[in-house]
Amino acid sequence: MQMIKFKLPLFMKFYCPIILLILIGCSKPSKNNSSESHIIFEPNKTVKVQINSIKKDLKELKNPITISGEDGKYIFVIEDNKIPTGECLIHIFNPRNLELVSKKGVVGFGPNEMPNVSLIDLGFNKNTFLAYSSIDKKMSEYNITDNNPFSIEQYKQSENLISLIRMISTSDSTFLGISSDDQNRLVEYNKKGERIAGYGNWEIIDSKYEMDNFLIGSLNAGWFTCDESKRYFVKASISRDRLEIFDYHNKKFTIVDGPETKLPKFEIVGSTNNSRLIFDSQNPYRYRDVSITAKNDEVDPLLTI
Repeated sequence: MQMIKFKLPLFMKFYCPIILLILIGCSKPSKNNSSESHIIFEPNKTVKVQINSIKKDLKELKNPITISGEDGKYIFVIEDNKIPTGECLIHIFNPRNLELVSKKGVVGFGPNEMPNVSLIDLGFNKNTFLAYSSIDKKMSEYNITDNNPFSIEQYKQSENLISLIRMISTSDSTFLGISSDDQNRLVEYNKKGERIAGYGNWEIIDSKYEMDNFLIGSLNAGWFTCDESKRYFVKASISRDRLEIFDYHNKKFTIVDGPETKLPKFEIVGSTNNSRLIFDSQNPYRYRDVSITAKNDEVDPLLTI
């Protein structure tokens, strides 16, 4: 069983209980390398668990924006890139006592530095992790426990990979990611920039506007992560009530919509070749982040929203 945790908007987190949802659905064929199951999220059919928490100030943090982790071993706290040059973007803590283990990711554009951290990827080496920067399109590898805050290796995306805005390794030489302009929900490339496959076609959008791949991708933009086994890849949408869960083993999507199933209101501005999507100012922020923890592999995935 995989437990997938979805972080709600900050204004809701102080009083909203954890909601557990067992994924059940019937698959239907798709026209590409994957199939899809669709589920409508119904809050009245979920199990609710009330939790308690305490607040602890961590003096090492300047302006934290998101948290990820290695289940039971480490907590990775990512800082906003507006911290001073030379400071570290990643703080690693012991989850049992919240003591600092190490600091990584010197902010900057120099060798072995990075201007921002979009996501943490645990990779395939036991004592290292990968951090992806969407600004300079680099994947940086760090040793978890040593005192060196600089990366030990960096990989720069090739020109063929430039449209990937978030990517996670599926092997030591391949990546699965979200493209800013592609007909598929997820795309897979190797380090040479060669496309391996695309997974999940975008559905047709009922709109007064003509929607190309870039605009549809903007409508469905969200947070992206995977579990430690690199089997389940999840995107939690920012502007619509949608979760996209991809099983890399069988190449199937589970799409969870709701409880709000209507598309958010939006407008398209700009010229034909330079258009962009603008959401209505009253549209609520949906999901703030997503994380996955492993519990028991004998049953279906379990969502914690």
